[in-house]
Amino acid sequence: MSKVKTIKTTVAEIGYEESGSELHLPVVLLHGFPDDVRTWDGVIERLSDLQIRILRPYLRGYGPTGVFFESARSGQVAALAQDLLDFIDALRLGSILVVGHDWGARAAQVAAMLAPHKLRGMVTIASCVHQSAPYIDTYLRQNHAFWYQLFFLTPQGERTLEDDRIVLCRYLWRTWSPTWNFPEQEYASVTESFQSPQFVQTVTHYYRHRWNAAAGAAYYQSQDQIARTAPPVAVPHTFICGSADACTLVDTSENLDRYYMGGYNRIVVEGAGHFVQRERPEIVVEQVRTMLRALGSAVYL
Repeated sequence: MSKVKTIKTTVAEIGYEESGSELHLPVVLLHGFPDDVRTWDGVIERLSDLQIRILRPYLRGYGPTGVFFESARSGQVAALAQDLLDFIDALRLGSILVVGHDWGARAAQVAAMLAPHKLRGMVTIASCVHQSAPYIDTYLRQNHAFWYQLFFLTPQGERTLEDDRIVLCRYLWRTWSPTWNFPEQEYASVTESFQSPQFVQTVTHYYRHRWNAAAGAAYYQSQDQIARTAPPVAVPHTFICGSADACTLVDTSENLDRYYMGGYNRIVVEGAGHFVQRERPEIVVEQVRTMLRALGSAVYL
């Protein structure tokens, strides 16, 4: 396990782990909910032969990352996207390859709308900002799967997350990836990150804002306007989803090519659930290597 470093941006102190040389192409790995940087361990092991610099920040509200600027305390996806861009600037990374899961996937996609010149490419997993639900049964099934998001809109949901977050989040892991029998120690390795004093506030606001049940932070008004307009993304994009994902249904990521001018390469992993990077890390690694090859350097073969 790498040592946790921290970097300050205008509004936050971001904890992150790092491996590789500063001379190499930066690859930023963004985790989702409910998870942390340990989600990438299996992926990183399989990329150790490449000349890349891997950085794994903790999202706001998780582990050591916290927002100290009061008016910027928000869970909205535009804030997460801006955190990524601020992280890039604070470490002077230039242009990166970003790999994101769940919240991290949506943050990467919005960052590509806000500042496409800072992203060379992106590989995202499980969740898209855009969703396709051409049939009413898909729409209803997806909203049924999103019960937890609606639960977090209520005072009871917030109290449950506050009082029983470890049990609740374990339940989400088990139901979202129904074919994956994960070791208890794998789940236990991330639960310390859920003890952040900003965890509950960040999670509940993320979903309340997503469902238009809470206003966004004024600090991110311009970013949020762009995210809601959702301009086509010019950054090359590979999207990976599991056929057995019981959180974000596989049907909802079909036919999204029109939103991704830089390309939308969709990979469906048969039998995998929501946590493809944990369940089938070799698939994610294969797509990261493919994206790196497309960037044109022989060291990424």
